[in-house]
Amino acid sequence: MPVMDKLKAISGSAAIVGVAESDAIGRVPEKGPMELHAEAGRNALADAGIDKSEVDGVFTAGYSTYDIAEYMGITPHFTDSTSVGGSSFVIHLAHAMAAIEAGYCEVALITHGESGRSNRARPAGNPGLAGAQYEALRHHGRADRLLAGRKSLHAPVRRRPNA
Repeated sequence: MPVMDKLKAISGSAAIVGVAESDAIGRVPEKGPMELHAEAGRNALADAGIDKSEVDGVFTAGYSTYDIAEYMGITPHFTDSTSVGGSSFVIHLAHAMAAIEAGYCEVALITHGESGRSNRARPAGNPGLAGAQYEALRHHGRADRLLAGRKSLHAPVRRRPNA
Protein backbone atom coordinates (compact mmCIF):
# COMPACT_ATOMS: atom_id res chain seq x y z
CA MET A 1 0.00 0.00 0.00
CA PRO A 2 1.57 3.35 -0.97
CA VAL A 3 2.35 5.75 1.88
CA MET A 4 -0.41 8.22 0.97
CA ASP A 5 -2.99 5.44 1.03
CA LYS A 6 -1.77 4.39 4.49
CA LEU A 7 -2.03 7.97 5.74
CA LYS A 8 -5.52 8.33 4.31
CA ALA A 9 -6.52 5.07 5.99
CA ILE A 10 -5.65 6.37 9.47
CA SER A 11 -6.86 9.91 8.85
CA GLY A 12 -9.40 10.86 11.50
CA SER A 13 -8.33 8.09 13.88
CA ALA A 14 -6.75 10.54 16.35
CA ALA A 15 -7.37 14.15 17.30
CA ILE A 16 -5.58 17.07 18.94
CA VAL A 17 -7.58 17.40 22.13
CA GLY A 18 -5.76 20.24 23.88
CA VAL A 19 -3.37 23.04 23.04
CA ALA A 20 -1.62 25.57 25.27
CA GLU A 21 1.30 27.90 25.71
CA SER A 22 3.54 28.42 28.70
CA ASP A 23 2.29 30.81 31.38
CA ALA A 24 4.45 33.64 30.04
CA ILE A 25 5.71 34.29 26.52
CA GLY A 26 8.16 36.80 25.13
CA ARG A 27 11.23 37.54 27.21
CA VAL A 28 11.20 35.27 30.25
CA PRO A 29 14.79 35.20 31.54
CA GLU A 30 13.71 33.61 34.82
CA LYS A 31 12.55 30.43 33.05
CA GLY A 32 14.58 27.89 31.16
CA PRO A 33 13.42 25.77 28.22
CA MET A 34 12.65 22.72 30.39
CA GLU A 35 10.33 24.77 32.61
CA LEU A 36 8.62 26.20 29.51
CA HIS A 37 8.09 22.65 28.19
CA ALA A 38 6.55 21.57 31.49
CA GLU A 39 4.31 24.64 31.92
CA ALA A 40 2.89 24.40 28.44
CA GLY A 41 2.51 20.63 28.76
CA ARG A 42 0.58 20.94 32.02
CA ASN A 43 -1.58 23.69 30.49
CA ALA A 44 -2.33 21.62 27.37
CA LEU A 45 -3.25 18.58 29.46
CA ALA A 46 -5.53 20.77 31.58
CA ASP A 47 -7.10 22.17 28.37
CA ALA A 48 -7.78 18.61 27.25
CA GLY A 49 -9.01 17.42 30.65
CA ILE A 50 -6.30 14.73 30.68
CA ASP A 51 -4.28 13.77 33.75
CA LYS A 52 -0.54 13.35 33.18
CA SER A 53 -0.88 9.75 34.38
CA GLU A 54 -2.81 9.01 31.16
CA VAL A 55 0.05 10.16 28.92
CA ASP A 56 1.99 7.19 27.60
CA GLY A 57 3.68 8.79 24.59
CA VAL A 58 6.06 11.79 24.59
CA PHE A 59 7.27 13.52 21.41
CA THR A 60 9.73 16.41 21.33
CA ALA A 61 12.81 17.80 19.63
CA GLY A 62 15.76 19.64 21.10
CA TYR A 63 15.65 17.77 24.39
CA SER A 64 15.60 14.12 25.34
CA THR A 65 12.04 12.84 25.52
CA TYR A 66 13.07 11.01 28.69
CA ASP A 67 14.32 14.24 30.31
CA ILE A 68 11.03 16.00 29.49
CA ALA A 69 8.97 13.03 30.71
CA GLU A 70 10.94 12.72 33.96
CA TYR A 71 10.75 16.47 34.62
CA MET A 72 6.97 16.33 34.15
CA GLY A 73 6.49 13.10 36.13
CA ILE A 74 5.35 11.09 33.10
CA THR A 75 6.27 7.46 32.44
CA PRO A 76 6.03 6.99 28.67
CA HIS A 77 5.71 3.66 26.86
CA PHE A 78 6.68 5.30 23.56
CA THR A 79 8.85 8.31 22.73
CA ASP A 80 9.93 10.10 19.56
CA SER A 81 12.65 12.74 19.38
CA THR A 82 12.70 13.26 15.61
CA SER A 83 14.46 16.57 14.99
CA VAL A 84 14.31 18.15 11.55
CA GLY A 85 14.26 21.83 12.46
CA GLY A 86 11.19 24.02 12.68
CA SER A 87 8.84 21.40 11.26
CA SER A 88 9.69 18.72 13.83
CA PHE A 89 6.45 19.26 15.70
CA VAL A 90 4.33 18.93 12.58
CA ILE A 91 6.06 15.62 11.89
CA HIS A 92 5.43 14.63 15.52
CA LEU A 93 1.68 14.94 14.87
CA ALA A 94 1.89 12.33 12.10
CA HIS A 95 4.18 10.13 14.21
CA ALA A 96 1.83 10.38 17.19
CA MET A 97 -1.14 9.47 15.03
CA ALA A 98 0.75 6.46 13.64
CA ALA A 99 1.89 5.38 17.12
CA ILE A 100 -1.66 5.58 18.44
CA GLU A 101 -2.98 3.63 15.46
CA ALA A 102 -0.27 0.96 15.90
CA GLY A 103 -1.10 0.62 19.60
CA TYR A 104 2.27 1.91 20.85
CA CYS A 105 0.53 4.56 22.95
CA GLU A 106 -2.95 5.92 23.60
CA VAL A 107 -2.25 9.52 24.68
CA ALA A 108 0.69 11.37 23.13
CA LEU A 109 2.04 14.66 24.45
CA ILE A 110 3.92 16.73 21.87
CA THR A 111 6.15 19.32 23.52
CA HIS A 112 8.16 22.35 22.54
CA GLY A 113 9.89 24.88 24.74
CA GLU A 114 12.69 27.34 24.25
CA SER A 115 13.88 30.57 25.75
CA GLY A 116 15.82 31.89 22.80
CA ARG A 117 14.60 35.49 23.05
CA SER A 118 15.49 35.59 26.73
CA ASN A 119 19.02 34.26 26.34
CA ARG A 120 20.30 36.30 23.40
CA ALA A 121 23.22 38.68 23.60
CA ARG A 122 25.15 40.64 21.01
CA PRO A 123 28.47 38.98 20.26
CA ALA A 124 31.54 40.99 21.12
CA GLY A 125 33.77 41.98 18.25
CA ASN A 126 33.96 44.30 15.31
CA PRO A 127 30.48 45.82 14.73
CA GLY A 128 31.45 46.41 11.11
CA LEU A 129 31.60 42.70 10.32
CA ALA A 130 28.59 40.99 8.72
CA GLY A 131 28.20 38.54 11.61
CA ALA A 132 27.73 41.36 14.12
CA GLN A 133 24.17 41.90 12.87
CA TYR A 134 23.10 38.56 14.35
CA GLU A 135 22.42 37.78 17.96
CA ALA A 136 24.16 34.80 19.51
CA LEU A 137 22.33 32.62 21.99
CA ARG A 138 24.14 32.24 25.27
CA HIS A 139 23.12 29.33 27.45
CA HIS A 140 24.88 28.65 30.74
CA GLY A 141 27.88 30.70 29.66
CA ARG A 142 28.50 29.01 26.34
CA ALA A 143 27.49 30.00 22.85
CA ASP A 144 24.83 27.71 21.48
CA ARG A 145 22.74 27.63 18.32
CA LEU A 146 20.43 30.52 17.53
CA LEU A 147 16.80 29.87 18.38
CA ALA A 148 14.21 32.02 16.69
CA GLY A 149 11.15 31.13 18.77
CA ARG A 150 9.87 32.74 21.92
CA LYS A 151 7.22 30.52 23.45
CA SER A 152 6.28 26.98 24.24
CA LEU A 153 3.48 25.01 22.69
CA HIS A 154 2.17 21.53 23.47
CA ALA A 155 -0.58 19.38 22.06
CA PRO A 156 -1.88 16.15 23.56
CA VAL A 157 -3.17 13.77 20.89
CA ARG A 158 -5.44 10.81 21.58
CA ARG A 159 -7.52 8.25 19.72
CA ARG A 160 -10.98 9.42 18.76
CA PRO A 161 -13.65 7.50 20.71
CA ASN A 162 -15.43 6.16 17.62
CA ALA A 163 -12.34 5.55 15.45
